[in-house]
Amino acid sequence: MTGAQAGASTDEIAGPARSILDTVVASLPRLWIALLLVVAGWALSRLVRWLLHRSLRRRQTPSFARVMSRLGGWLVLFLQAAPSFRAAVQGDAALTPGGAVRPESDPGQGSDAVHGSGPGTGDTVDGRPGS
Repeated sequence: MTGAQAGASTDEIAGPARSILDTVVASLPRLWIALLLVVAGWALSRLVRWLLHRSLRRRQTPSFARVMSRLGGWLVLFLQAAPSFRAAVQGDAALTPGGAVRPESDPGQGSDAVHGSGPGTGDTVDGRPGS
């Protein structure tokens, strides 16, 4: 193997590795925000758990109060954490610092804008050539 062949082999590996590293670094802000939201959700679930346990132990048995308060706490945590993870993985603009929602296409332009037919293109809306 010559030096030129080794350099080409290294470039073949370095390109994809650099791309992976760039992707990971670009997603770090979203992951940190998602992590902070999960921690906030955990704190909220602990508060809900404490409040449920406190109110249920007066009216129910201690074991029922314990089980229901834990169930309520886990439910709150799941309902808060699942959207955070989904948004972090999918890259929603809501979790991106300074991110703006950009529409995929103008909703007023329909399929005519994609296919190039319609007024101004020489075709009518139904696809037949204009006169």
